[in-house]
Amino acid sequence: MSEAAQATDERRKKKRPTWVIILVIGLLLLIPMTALLLGIAVPVYRNKIINSNETSALQTIRSIAVAQENFLAANGRYGTFDELISVGALDARLSGNAPVSNGYVFTMTLATPDVNQPSVFSINADPQPGEYFSPTGLRHFYFASNVSGIRVNDERPANATDRPRT
Repeated sequence: MSEAAQATDERRKKKRPTWVIILVIGLLLLIPMTALLLGIAVPVYRNKIINSNETSALQTIRSIAVAQENFLAANGRYGTFDELISVGALDARLSGNAPVSNGYVFTMTLATPDVNQPSVFSINADPQPGEYFSPTGLRHFYFASNVSGIRVNDERPANATDRPRT
């Protein structure tokens, strides 16, 4: 074989195959497109989770309010989370003093009735701080047996003076 033929043969061996070049170009296009899609999808997904948690918290408050009214009718006073669970009025996931459900921490306050004041209860539902980078909810909710409707606050735990939820 001549020298020229050998040199051409060696260049062919050193030349990268076409499929490697196509693969590299494909990866250079695929990686930025994937990052762009993730940049859009992650915030949308996070907002869906937050909205779902807030809806669940509102439904839980309503369930607690109904359970409390039934407990009051049967016992003449409002009950604790554990008392409501023991009579089958609430789910066991709400046991304890400050149960956490779907990203919200629920706290209940009971006012002992006396001659001048009837029995009263209030519930706060506050978002649990996020474990990684975001909270589990944005709004704080409040309900009391002596206040009309659920109250909401965007910045701090809600109370009876906050705006009603619309």
